[in-house]
Amino acid sequence: MTNVYFPEEVVNTDDLYYVCYMIERIARQLKQPNKYVANAMGA
Repeated sequence: MTNVYFPEEVVNTDDLYYVCYMIERIARQLKQPNKYVANAMGA
């Protein structure tokens, strides 16, 4: 998978897990569903 913002960098599995982890952490802190946080991030 290629990076949209930095085409020369490749997105690996660890990067995807990190993004999912951060969405989960923020959602729990805000007490909102994950979908709310992902939509707010523009994902």
